Amino acid sequence: MLWKPLAPIYPKVVQNVAEGLTFEETKEMRNKGLHSPPLMKLSKLEYF
Repeated sequence: MLWKPLAPIYPKVVQNVAEGLTFEETKEMRNKGLHSPPLMKLSKLEYF
């Protein structure tokens, strides 16, 4: 084949901002979740 077909463009599934929140509030909540300690240890060396 001499040409490659273009990849389809899908609509965005995950919204940047939840309903009723500003972008800054959403960003702050995500950062809290990312920097929180793990809830449980599932194996000897890995945290989930």
